[in-house]
Amino acid sequence: MNWKRTIMLVAVTALLGAFYLQWKVGLRQGGGPPAGGGILAFVPSRVEAIVGNYAGETLRLRRAGSGWREAGGKPLSGRTVDAFLADLSAVRGTKMARTGGAGLAAFGLARPALRLRLKLWGGAERTLEVGNLTMDRSGYYALTGDGVVEEIPVTGMDTVSGFILLRGHRG
Repeated sequence: MNWKRTIMLVAVTALLGAFYLQWKVGLRQGGGPPAGGGILAFVPSRVEAIVGNYAGETLRLRRAGSGWREAGGKPLSGRTVDAFLADLSAVRGTKMARTGGAGLAAFGLARPALRLRLKLWGGAERTLEVGNLTMDRSGYYALTGDGVVEEIPVTGMDTVSGFILLRGHRG
């Protein structure tokens, strides 16, 4: 094997390794959304249950036929919850970083202000935790279940915080 071919093989191997890390490990760069469109990469019609924590309160919703019910059995407007999920599925994140442990406190994610957990049909889950307002006040820091801190724009946070309002849309 000559030296040019060896250099070419090393370069190709390095590129394949970089692609693997970006795809498998999740070290996304450049602000693009994960596969599936939004920050949580889910299909709204595949959501079976939603659990949200905000200000010490927990709201648990479960799909019941074409509608939704709170854990206590109170019906909610199915169209309202479905519209929330459709909007949430389109929320995109930018300026991604990977951190954990003590690093989460800098983003307000050690004790997130809002936590959403979606349970999908088939057992998969998607989690979104929302922390501090960003330094330039253009968005909020959010942590996804894959351990990536992302910045969601203020308009995206309006969508996420819409979950808090669902309690007012019973039957």
